[in-house]
Amino acid sequence: MLIPEERIEEIKPENRESVIKLIKEVSIFNQAEIKIAIELIDLSIKGNKDYITKVYKSKEEDIWGFICYGKNLLGEGVWELYWIAVNPSFQRKGIAKRLMEHFESEVAKDNGRLILIETSSSSIYRSARKLYESMSYSKTCWIKDFYKPGDDKIIYKKIITKKNKLF
Repeated sequence: MLIPEERIEEIKPENRESVIKLIKEVSIFNQAEIKIAIELIDLSIKGNKDYITKVYKSKEEDIWGFICYGKNLLGEGVWELYWIAVNPSFQRKGIAKRLMEHFESEVAKDNGRLILIETSSSSIYRSARKLYESMSYSKTCWIKDFYKPGDDKIIYKKIITKKNKLF
């Protein structure tokens, strides 16, 4: 549950630089990943409905985290998580879980039936994988050496049912 002064809301143009700074501060994303994240954020700010970006704001209006997701245009009721990140100073305080719960609630409201998440097997993504697994996402695909030798692609999924609905 959010503390009343904290909130999750649509990204606004004035949030752009704070989110980019946050992405860089997390320090696990490589330059290509940062570039793609910024492209999706910019599309979201411009109103492209394929990429929805939400920010987690403190009562002081500081951005502590963000999430970017969208509907898969080929799969009926399928949604994908593209990015999630929390400022390193505020990690392990439940912010990523709150962002994920918000995302799941939005998917359920839209009658979505399935969420997919793609991530790396690299040790730097261990905490992300633990988060997904703690929220009942299951590994559904493992592609060996996808990103580079020794760095596999893992795809998680979660079926959204009436019991998942958080609203």
